[in-house]
Amino acid sequence: MLGSTPRLLAELERLAVELGVPDSLHSQSEELWEAADAQGEGEARWERYGIESYSCVVLREACRKSLESGAAIVFH
Repeated sequence: MLGSTPRLLAELERLAVELGVPDSLHSQSEELWEAADAQGEGEARWERYGIESYSCVVLREACRKSLESGAAIVFH
């Protein structure tokens, strides 16, 4: 299955806004990992949806790297 990296990135950006994911979070952020481990808890929406927020951040990083390098994003 093939898709558009720019379109996926646009969808992820909209999702990040809806979740309230701070721009400062990256895939190795301790607070992001803690939110994923404590699904359903926290004050902020992104914290309560920790797994979804983690997935959004990781995919967003993959999209940005793909656009920079021209490489494909592959899922197994």
